[in-house]
Amino acid sequence: PDGTSDLVKEMGRQHGNVRCIHRIGRRGLSSACIEGMSATAAPFIAVIDADLQHDEAVLPEMYRRAVAGDDIVVGSRYVGAGSAGDGLSSARETGSRLATRLSALLTGVTLSDPMSGFFLMRREVVDEVIPTLSREGFKILLDIIVSATRFRHRQSRQLSITEIPYRFRPRHAGESKMSPLIVVQFLG
Repeated sequence: PDGTSDLVKEMGRQHGNVRCIHRIGRRGLSSACIEGMSATAAPFIAVIDADLQHDEAVLPEMYRRAVAGDDIVVGSRYVGAGSAGDGLSSARETGSRLATRLSALLTGVTLSDPMSGFFLMRREVVDEVIPTLSREGFKILLDIIVSATRFRHRQSRQLSITEIPYRFRPRHAGESKMSPLIVVQFLG
């Protein structure tokens, strides 16, 4: 309703590599990410929220790291100079850190910010895991990492993950999707 889709469609008329995917009757962040990843043949895919909380200026460094060989590059609020800044309330930051510890215990994958919604990955990783990803919930990065780690382990290969610090900014528009139902979905 803010005119974004009209702008993207206009850009698509001028640039063949730009398209707008208008999801009618379909909801959910994970399913939207999966649909977007499936709609492109790009060699690298980035996921970034549209509410301006993620620092887009970090994308070139994320891309450089992926080109240099990393499979997944995660924008992290909790590594190095990264910060949750003013983007999370203290309660949400506490919940995020608890979910990070819980995910490490349950999955064996240790990252500073597996709950991040800001990441870039190689097409190869997407192709390996996309059929197995859950369309529910909104923490798709953790699902991708766990699925890709399992896939690679069966092939005696390693998954290379790097974290890049960034400062999480206040939301420009919209509201958090966090709810008791989301917490239950995460635990599931």
